[in-house]
Amino acid sequence: MNSNKILCSILAVLFLTSCASAGAKVQLDTIGSIKTPYVFDVIGDTRDNDADYGRLVDRMVKDNPAVVFNVGDLTPLPCVGTDEFKRRSSAIKVPYLFAPGNHDIGLDNGACYLKWSGQPGLYYNFAIGRLSFIVLNSENLNETQIQWLKNTLTRDDNKKVVCFHRPLYASKLNNHLIDTMRQPLHELFKANHVAVVFQGHDHLYNQETVDGISYIVTGGGGAPLRRGGFYHYVRVTVKDALGIEVVDIDGRIKFIYNIPMEG
Repeated sequence: MNSNKILCSILAVLFLTSCASAGAKVQLDTIGSIKTPYVFDVIGDTRDNDADYGRLVDRMVKDNPAVVFNVGDLTPLPCVGTDEFKRRSSAIKVPYLFAPGNHDIGLDNGACYLKWSGQPGLYYNFAIGRLSFIVLNSENLNETQIQWLKNTLTRDDNKKVVCFHRPLYASKLNNHLIDTMRQPLHELFKANHVAVVFQGHDHLYNQETVDGISYIVTGGGGAPLRRGGFYHYVRVTVKDALGIEVVDIDGRIKFIYNIPMEG
């Protein structure tokens, strides 16, 4: 690609970024009042597949979830297709929380993403009862975010759920989270009561348990599937344990298992 084409591509992205409509701000303070038991759903890599993502949204709504997470790559390009994504997601009336992916963060370091998505930040945390949730920005794991993560993890002894886009484990891709970050992050998680990590980026479902932590890749939300992938989301029922069900686009439960809340 010559320099003129590159410049045109950059200008096109900047133009689309400036045109993205602002989204309603997600309010985390309303989430803390949710009572156990409850359900939350996790989906990822929705991109621009209207039909299949829409069917998955319809399935999730029937779960009556307290909150829904998307582990990134919401749209095909940063700030492109945002109105379509919001339209496809409009049936979700509960807080819909995102972990930004590589298709979401543009040249503006996430400014447009935050504007249209209404998310509370590029990374953030909250708690529901004795379960804490941490959402990270895997597109820029800088020193500031890592220090924030350390402080957040050590703030309480709650069991923790962590969500981000690029996988540490359970991925079949080579371009996952930077290899040098895998062990330090895993050691932080292992030392601070992390029960499950939800990831995306790889367009399939996979699960791997490492030192008692369940790493789940849920990248079947609409993007073109990898070999062996299927369109799905993950339903989590929070009671005395975390009941994990992997639900395909036809409503069939493909996998089911429990993650203890104690220990």
